[in-house]
Amino acid sequence: MALTKLDDRNFDAAEAEALLKKHLGVRELKGFGLEGRRAAISAAGACLAYAKDTQRAAAGHIAEIKYFESSDFMVLDPITLKNLEIFETRGQLTNDIFLPS
Repeated sequence: MALTKLDDRNFDAAEAEALLKKHLGVRELKGFGLEGRRAAISAAGACLAYAKDTQRAAAGHIAEIKYFESSDFMVLDPITLKNLEIFETRGQLTNDIFLPS
């Protein structure tokens, strides 16, 4: 795995906010759920700056950002995933339909 070290200035909240607003064409980031979330703005701005730098393009394919909390999701442990057959079934898959007589 390759890691790229980023300069601390990439995480400056004011610069990140300005970059995000300019790129997204908005006056404020409230509509993206980022109002008052300085760390999230810093991280998103650093990611956008990195994408622009490494892709050598305007990063026009990045058209929106979404903020979420880990509490917005349910984490399922491996045993639960197995019992719910989320990724694989325990039995065979057939096209047969069982109809009781």
